[in-house]
Amino acid sequence: PDTGIPSVQTLVEYKFLATKQDVSRIADEILADTRGYTSRDWTRFLYVIYETHRFRTENQWNQLLRESDVPENTVVVVLSGEPPKRKNKPKQKLAKAGE
Repeated sequence: PDTGIPSVQTLVEYKFLATKQDVSRIADEILADTRGYTSRDWTRFLYVIYETHRFRTENQWNQLLRESDVPENTVVVVLSGEPPKRKNKPKQKLAKAGE
């Protein structure tokens, strides 16, 4: 996991989702992680997905967890942001002959 909050016994894993093609990879990563996180010290597991566009709703992610028999102590929160802005290269002026 990326971080933990001991006071509430919660592990937090962050995922970044920028393209539609990344959805299945992120789903696979989350499901693989849920199988590996077991501990008496940590009783809750939170996946925070930051997406640049809406690819799946929070309900769809959590439904995937339930359909995959992941316990209720594991949830997904989706933060939707903006796509990265393209940086335009400044246009170079053409040099005039003799300059």
